[in-house]
Amino acid sequence: MWTTIKNFHSPATPVDAWQAAREEGSTLIAGGTYLVADRPPGLHTLVNIRSLLPAEIAGDDNVVELGAGVTLQQLAADDTSRLGGLAKVAEQSCASVNIRSQRTLGGEVAHGRTDSDLMVLLHALKARLTLMAPEPVEVALEDWDNQGLIGAMRIERGGLTNMATERFALLPSARPFVVVAGARYGDRLHLAAGGSADRISRAELGVAGLEKAQLVTISQALAEPFKDDHYGSREYKQALIETAVGRIRERLC
Repeated sequence: MWTTIKNFHSPATPVDAWQAAREEGSTLIAGGTYLVADRPPGLHTLVNIRSLLPAEIAGDDNVVELGAGVTLQQLAADDTSRLGGLAKVAEQSCASVNIRSQRTLGGEVAHGRTDSDLMVLLHALKARLTLMAPEPVEVALEDWDNQGLIGAMRIERGGLTNMATERFALLPSARPFVVVAGARYGDRLHLAAGGSADRISRAELGVAGLEKAQLVTISQALAEPFKDDHYGSREYKQALIETAVGRIRERLC
């Protein structure tokens, strides 16, 4: 992969993999696309977990379960009747079919890109992670501390049939500098925003009786992690977020 890599391990269990990856100079690898792009300094050992990760899409009438080894291309190519708009958003998150075929859902979450359409949507969908190591546990995506080996993700099916996203990018194939996602659960609309921001922000509102002042307040909260940069001012991005929230509310409510 690059000259600093000296060792490549394939542990037999998730616990073994997690322990090996905690050694200095070691890291987990599944698809490896982010590692190749970033090439973190001081890295000398890759811990291969691809064979340990579930790669199935399953569930029932209430919940969809996605294995951490599911690729973004699997999501993009799946039946929309099963995953709703999640398939399209997975495609938007990465314009290259070849890279999508390598990039895993677990890796996408672990990397934590704030300008990933998919990550922003998963926050709006209130996704929950099932960790395989260091011990089995389920945790909300928004509460995850980036520790532990992800085995699967669970999403309530209701959100998949009532979701929408709005993105603003220089090109359709480019990463968005503002992306907003919404998912409706009953009388509540869960929102998340990302892009050229320090973190993904979240908010929630009722589907009825939303006035202009409330829309501005929600947009201000979602825009808090954004800063002035070459894409525009924070105020400009807040205006885009306000527009996006308005569009999403019209579509879902």
